[in-house]
Amino acid sequence: MKKSILLFIYFWGIVLNIHAQYPIPSYNVPIFPEGTFNQSEITPTKGKDAPMEKQVIIIHVAQTMPDSETNIVTIYVYNLQDSTVLGPYYVTGDSTLYVPIGDGDWGVLVESEEKVVVSVWIQDSPSLSDFNTGYSAVGSETVVKNPAGALEWNIISSGTSKQLTSISFPSASIGYIAGDNGTILKTINGGTTWINLPSGSSNNFTSIFFTDVNTGYVAGTYGPILKTSNGGINWIAIANKSFFGLKSLDFPNVETGYVCGLCGEIFKTGDGGTTWVRSLTGTSNDLNFIHFISSNMGYAVGTKGTIIKTINGGTTWNSLSSGTTESLYSIFFTDNNTGFAVGENGTILKTADGGTTWSNLQSGTKNWLGSVIFTDDKHGFAAGSDDNGTGCILSTIDGGMSWIESSNPFYHLFNSVCFTDVRTGYAVGGNGMILKIIDGGMNAIEENQLPESFLSIYPDPASTRITIKDNRTFPEEATINIYNFTGVRVISLKITDKYAIEIDVSSLKKGMYIVKMETEESVESKMVIVE
Repeated sequence: MKKSILLFIYFWGIVLNIHAQYPIPSYNVPIFPEGTFNQSEITPTKGKDAPMEKQVIIIHVAQTMPDSETNIVTIYVYNLQDSTVLGPYYVTGDSTLYVPIGDGDWGVLVESEEKVVVSVWIQDSPSLSDFNTGYSAVGSETVVKNPAGALEWNIISSGTSKQLTSISFPSASIGYIAGDNGTILKTINGGTTWINLPSGSSNNFTSIFFTDVNTGYVAGTYGPILKTSNGGINWIAIANKSFFGLKSLDFPNVETGYVCGLCGEIFKTGDGGTTWVRSLTGTSNDLNFIHFISSNMGYAVGTKGTIIKTINGGTTWNSLSSGTTESLYSIFFTDNNTGFAVGENGTILKTADGGTTWSNLQSGTKNWLGSVIFTDDKHGFAAGSDDNGTGCILSTIDGGMSWIESSNPFYHLFNSVCFTDVRTGYAVGGNGMILKIIDGGMNAIEENQLPESFLSIYPDPASTRITIKDNRTFPEEATINIYNFTGVRVISLKITDKYAIEIDVSSLKKGMYIVKMETEESVESKMVIVE
């Protein structure tokens, strides 16, 4: 059976169109503002054995500008015979996307805001049959095979090789990272670029926390806690007090904050860091992380399976039975009752009764886990490393019942993970490593299943009018774009507070069209035939 692939590259309204029959060579297409391109054929990639049950579209996005690795390239793969649309997939410069496909003819739509080179080909290979319905976006020198449902994190340039230990985003666009040797980084554009802020310290910072976009605190292995009130421009030592071995900061409100560290110590401030008072914790074990879910209720975890809890704002702390002796390094609660703690040897604990009892979940790994966060009651992430310092990130879409490990080709541990919303997350770690994810697992799919679709279009085929309907009523503005199969946008409109709209397509030529609906929370595309 022959296959064909149609490649559209949409850039500043200019479209390039290439069509070839399978077996297909690679097409190297530089995208320039004027829309010119060079085509070079290479030896087709085709399996040597019997026909495979699965084939893979391989799409490589090469880096052609010094800063193109910060450009997010959006890719859709769609079937020319039906309305199946796979994606969107998001990759950065110098990365490769593998999308398993079934029978029929397939197309690829690539969107980019900067100059990149895109190569596309189809491959039969037994070695790729284990991709199932997952996909992989990896560096040019390493091929990573992720299991179905595994999520992909894109690398972001930090501008430093220092170990990064903690991250805090007080808003969707403004974030801060702390690290070794006094390192403090800041972004004002959602992680696209980072600048190094002068901290005036050589301390190895272990924790950073911002209560708003301007006011933040950083603590480290020795010395005073530092505070900024102007977005990191200046940092001052507060409380005129020197600490030793601090591990974690948390502020449940702008005035009240806590810091924990070695030998079971917890200090509290009620005046924005001016003064700090030691709390009696009842433990001498090191405390690695502190987490408050309200002004009064908080938890801290540490060595030897230590979990302690307060319900009166740190006045008293009670020891909880964790059921493990493994050291714990992070804890997070999704509500007053449901929480998760992670630690050594792949330990993931869960409570459903406010910490009274804990169950040991099957993480599927023996790696050290140093950070955990959930974006809702089902979607969660845990990050850490193996014994060799190779980073790992686990994700769950079922409240911790099962976990999938996302492969990491960068070989550096991860110390901290955070999310600014249910989709957008960051992980930081060794050698200045910063990763970003922009679907947050909300598009994760079960093996051999497509994502749940909320978008419907009828009638299909259509002749004069189509109705575009979403099962959800959007409280915010939604954008609908319709593209023809040369990649040209033929209809564009915006809707608000509607779940259905009727569109006149009588002026469109007969053929297939892609309908793309975008909101702040989702992007979905489908095909429709006009006859």
